[in-house]
Amino acid sequence: MLIQNRKYKLKNLGYLMVIVAAALVGWPAAAQYYYGPSIFSPVVYSPTRGPLLAQLKQIGCKKFASLLAKAPKELADRINNGESLTIIAPTDAAFEEFGDQRFEELIKPENQEKLLDFLSYHLVAGYISESDIKAREVKTLSGLSLRLQEVVFGKQFIINYYAKLAGEPLVVKNSRNNDVVVVIVDKVLRQLSTQPQVF
Repeated sequence: MLIQNRKYKLKNLGYLMVIVAAALVGWPAAAQYYYGPSIFSPVVYSPTRGPLLAQLKQIGCKKFASLLAKAPKELADRINNGESLTIIAPTDAAFEEFGDQRFEELIKPENQEKLLDFLSYHLVAGYISESDIKAREVKTLSGLSLRLQEVVFGKQFIINYYAKLAGEPLVVKNSRNNDVVVVIVDKVLRQLSTQPQVF
């Protein structure tokens, strides 16, 4: 009886070892298809309160928030009432470098289409994932892509070859209580030279 029990245990141990070995062999293959959260889709919620645009102002993006306030209705609805979204938000200092003349041009009533293109290029549906980082690009709501460049083992990212992160990405809430990731950058994004220019 003891011999039978020992044989039974050894047999089960053998099965277990085969299963573990198969899992270890299969893990690299499985891992290449798994893309978890990235630096661009954090779980750190901003301590800000109030409407979405007010929250953007509280984290140092007043100029960008003022442009969003003048967004065409369909884009404003998408931002305030839509599903999860990523906003690439330039700092106020970035807009100083961008220039008052360009800023004033964007908010003219006759330039609504230009404003829509500009803002849509700073917005990404959902989250920027590890798969986007591996592909080194992500599509914006404008239909055009942003280039993503990882530097120093993920400690820094550069967008479109020149815009750096100006702080940790944060999560805020829109009026539907959906997550909106805010990626704060130190430059206003301009469309790449291989794509049609806004200006």
